[in-house]
Amino acid sequence: MKTTVSTTNTMTYYFKVFKYTGSNKPLADAEFELTQNGNKIKFVLDSTKDGMYKVYRKATQEEIEANKATDKLITDSDGKIKICGIFGEYKLEETKAPKGYNKLVSPYTIKVSDGGFVTVNNEKPSHNDVKVKNESGSLLPSTGGMGTTLIYLIGGVLVLGSGVVLMNKKRAKAK
Repeated sequence: MKTTVSTTNTMTYYFKVFKYTGSNKPLADAEFELTQNGNKIKFVLDSTKDGMYKVYRKATQEEIEANKATDKLITDSDGKIKICGIFGEYKLEETKAPKGYNKLVSPYTIKVSDGGFVTVNNEKPSHNDVKVKNESGSLLPSTGGMGTTLIYLIGGVLVLGSGVVLMNKKRAKAK
């Protein structure tokens, strides 16, 4: 009796991250984390490079237990990383920006669907690339809001009140 040999194909998908400045200058040493349903995903740095991309693949349970996995994804000198072995919806959050640059204010929502189609914040990027633009300088605090509105109102009331007092004094002097 002979058994039939069957083969299964397991599809793994990926997306690429490109960290750059406004002038398309690549930024090295930016750190990212990828989470799914609030849980950090662990990765292993693949020793090979895929073209110009530093490759991270999703870690196996054995690699996680042997402390060979990391949850930090760090861009190379070309500002690029390739994240492999994923499927579903994730949050890509920048945890550390390169020196002199601001980190992202909010994480990107990334969906990897059947066929390897990738959407970023519900928009389809070209060639599965996730482009992360950063600016240098410091982040300015937000201005305005309820505090300044109250100050303007109180100031206006004081000006009107002092005008009324001044008018009453002039009338009293005139009598």
